[in-house]
Amino acid sequence: MIEWMEEHYKLISGIIVPIIIAIIGIFKFRSWIKKNNVIKGNNNAMLIAEKDIRNSHSFNTVNQSGGVIQITGDNNQVGNFDMKMVQRLAHELNAMNYPYAERAFGKFQLNSQGFLSKFNSQIEQLSPSELDKFSEVDVQKALYKAIQGAGGTSSVQIHEILSQLVMDRVQQPKRVIAELAINESIEVAAKLDVCLIKILALSFMFSKTKYIGLLNEDMLTKKLVMVVDEFKDLEASTSKFEYLEAISCGKVLQFISSDLIKIISSNYPHLFLKKVSAQHVKDLALPIHIQDICFLKPENDTFEINPHVGLYLFDNVSNGFSFVIKDDAMKEQLKDFLNSNRLSEDEIKTFFLKIPNFESILKIWNGGGFPQFSLTAVGVVIGKAYLEQKKFGNYDINIWIN
Repeated sequence: MIEWMEEHYKLISGIIVPIIIAIIGIFKFRSWIKKNNVIKGNNNAMLIAEKDIRNSHSFNTVNQSGGVIQITGDNNQVGNFDMKMVQRLAHELNAMNYPYAERAFGKFQLNSQGFLSKFNSQIEQLSPSELDKFSEVDVQKALYKAIQGAGGTSSVQIHEILSQLVMDRVQQPKRVIAELAINESIEVAAKLDVCLIKILALSFMFSKTKYIGLLNEDMLTKKLVMVVDEFKDLEASTSKFEYLEAISCGKVLQFISSDLIKIISSNYPHLFLKKVSAQHVKDLALPIHIQDICFLKPENDTFEINPHVGLYLFDNVSNGFSFVIKDDAMKEQLKDFLNSNRLSEDEIKTFFLKIPNFESILKIWNGGGFPQFSLTAVGVVIGKAYLEQKKFGNYDINIWIN
């Protein structure tokens, strides 16, 4: 062996030694890079502290450094948070994202500015006590998650939903389960596209809510026309519901609930009523003052049931109509009478099919998996936020999550 090494000494010294030197050089170079990046990071963190934190160039400088990202500036706020401080907090949190790639950071900044624009306009509507909640660590974490989610998409609608969810978060009372559900929904919403969010919204609308105060079928029609305009092109599928289940927005059930027409019909028992004959009214044997309130004057010997009475009996809504029945047995008698004088299922279906394009909603609901889908708390929160953004109404989340 020794003789072989002596014979090949020049070969060994010419190949092996340079390799060893190269390896040593690589390790020294990596150590120099790491040290240099830390220095750059510290220098840039100091630089951004001296500048206006909202300056876009400052964001880019600190995020491309490769050093430790810090929230700089006056982050030891004393006293309550006001709107200016909340805006500053949002911009500082925005500066903490995507530090290692110029292209990724540029795209993130473009997307997140849409979110921040919506966020800034919405916090103007918050009370001082709600603004001060941004001083709490869990609210700041929720805002940070919202910014992260918004930065990953250019969708204006998702930006609006994320901003709405942050508003919902600070408007909740302390230590309620809804806080936790909203925090989770902010993180989950970033994993959804607009189609999936609309599935949650449509499910929430018909499985969890009803409109209060609808006096007649025309008022219901106006609400359903809004539904058609918003959801007629929605594409639902088994795989989409399975994905929503996988990220905890809902559960795909083994049994099938009622079709959509039956759901709507049962939600509004005071609508879709037949006219009643004078003999039917007489058979009720109501006190004359109750009879005169419950039944409108006859037309061709038939009476119409006063819609205000239906609202009072089934929804306990007066709607400006001063009317009270203290006798519980009489209330139940009237409820049974109204239930027995509803239009047939075919007649009710005909009513719905007269609404332009409502058949498309029926197909989406009955054929897309909605009857087997049940929303979780997270799904309720996201669906609610979408409907509020689209001006369908305002909803108290604590009705479903408490």
